Amino acid sequence: MINLLQLLTGKTFETGAGSVAKSQNADKRLKIKPKEKMGITSQLAIMNESGVDIASCLESLARQARKPDIRRMLTKVHDDVMGGRQLSDALRRFPRVFDQSFVATIAAGEASGNISGVLNELSKLQRRDIKLRSTVRTVLAYPILLSSVSLLVIGGLVFFVLPRFSAMFADFDVTLPLITRILIGFTNEITSRYWLWIPLFIASIIGLISFRYTNRGSRWWDYIVLNVVIIRDVTQSLTIGKVCRLLSVMLSSGVPLLESLKLTRMATKNSLYREMLMSMEEDVLNGLGMGDNLCKSRFIPTAAAEMLTTAEKNGAMIQVTEIVGSHYEEEGETKLKELVTILEPLIIVSMGMVVSTVIMSIMLPMFDLSSLH
Repeated sequence: MINLLQLLTGKTFETGAGSVAKSQNADKRLKIKPKEKMGITSQLAIMNESGVDIASCLESLARQARKPDIRRMLTKVHDDVMGGRQLSDALRRFPRVFDQSFVATIAAGEASGNISGVLNELSKLQRRDIKLRSTVRTVLAYPILLSSVSLLVIGGLVFFVLPRFSAMFADFDVTLPLITRILIGFTNEITSRYWLWIPLFIASIIGLISFRYTNRGSRWWDYIVLNVVIIRDVTQSLTIGKVCRLLSVMLSSGVPLLESLKLTRMATKNSLYREMLMSMEEDVLNGLGMGDNLCKSRFIPTAAAEMLTTAEKNGAMIQVTEIVGSHYEEEGETKLKELVTILEPLIIVSMGMVVSTVIMSIMLPMFDLSSLH
């Protein structure tokens, strides 16, 4: 009957199974902002700690949600919980919003009967991540703006001001300085064959971005981020801080060490850290402990490696990972601010030198012309 209707009307009718599959695919594509996720987690923690059951918390949050996608997601989670599912199982349907480490931590809280405490720890973790991202954006905003404006000024001088003067210089029989000839030649090449250089530039950018997301390119980029002299103190501190905080939250929620390492690896973006955590999983599984991998790693601060190794031997991983995570994230923020404080005058001086070079390439021939008269 459905096939006959399709033939007569030209429309496609989905079966129930197809609709369900489409709904599940839509759930997997759902993604919300970190602040929205943090708000949901925080409100769940507060309401549940006040004595409200999870199903009622979800129903209340769904009513308050302004975005239709978030409202639908919370409604589905509420319906699943009301149908007898655990909260962790209901959240697992939305992998783009709640990753495996989040879901596993919730499941551990359910098993221990401390779901409100786990939700509270997760909300703190998310709040810290949002604060860190905001700090990084704020600190880097001025250097990026300064560099962008300087590049626009230099581009204006080279591609708009210099060509006008080069036409004037051509009318006089005067030998131009080397820097002027170089800049005029560069400008003429770009403007005369823009049909070649602009597509080539765009293709290069696309190629670099595509290479960045390959396995080899990702590893290459991660190695640079963690080992380049200028930024490695910042990136190493921030990365080990985040990894330790995530480990601390999962361990304090009752997730076993081996599972915590696995989930931390899956939640970590840096490929070098993922490889190290995988080796640590194998060593822990074989009864060797984490110390060997920590001490051999070139991108983990020595003090952090020693503290974590000692904590594993003494059975104080929960407390030490929390301390190490907080310490190194704060240290990373401080070092980032110090780095930007140093970079700002360097950017100003460097761009000033480039601008002055362009201006000199224009003014020197002018002086030669004035001497002819």
